[in-house]
Amino acid sequence: MVRRIRLLLDDSAWFVPFLYGMGGIVLTALTQVFGDFFRDLLPDFIYLDLDSAASVLSSTFTSLMTMMTFSFSTILVVLTTYSSQFSPRTINNFLTKVGENSPSSKRFGAKPGVGGR
Repeated sequence: MVRRIRLLLDDSAWFVPFLYGMGGIVLTALTQVFGDFFRDLLPDFIYLDLDSAASVLSSTFTSLMTMMTFSFSTILVVLTTYSSQFSPRTINNFLTKVGENSPSSKRFGAKPGVGGR
């Protein structure tokens, strides 16, 4: 039964990103709960005023979104070209095949930390 559930979850492309999202929500909640405790431990020069923090966050978010956009569009072009030249099943094999020759699923966030079994 456990093996069947594991195979079902391994075949799902959305399970691991869902876990990443839930982990992010938990870390955000922990940061909010323990924020005052850490504020007392760290020196005052680490903390920025509101405008400086918004500027850092804005530039970081902009650069990450730019990188993600170019990476995602390039990946889509490659997969579209790949699927038009070969059978459409190759995309599923490309994303879900686990092994030494398929690090692409790790890059997509589908199977982090999975090498050979």
